[in-house]
Amino acid sequence: MLGVFLMSVSAFLGEISLSFSKRKVIDGHLSKYSIGFVQMIGGLIILALIAFFKPGSFIFQVASLPTFAPRLVLEIFQAHAMLTGLVLADRSTFGFIRVGTVPLLLLVDL
Repeated sequence: MLGVFLMSVSAFLGEISLSFSKRKVIDGHLSKYSIGFVQMIGGLIILALIAFFKPGSFIFQVASLPTFAPRLVLEIFQAHAMLTGLVLADRSTFGFIRVGTVPLLLLVDL
């Protein structure tokens, strides 16, 4: 039950953040790419800190390049599509649908 509550709060705050970001882009204060940078930099900082303070936690093998390179390109296209959709969409219901699926996932796990 606590997990459903935390996911609900997280989705609510995420929707507020996206709405605020959308308003800033529409008003012309920020570009959609600067919004994307701000959204992605938090995760990058956390991963960099983990890799820096815990040696051996980030291991990159050259053998993973055949799958890493296409995924990198596809992630860039996906981020661009997500930011364009954020700006063009009238409203978003994805966050609320995602929260609604959490109890279903919990039921499947049980």
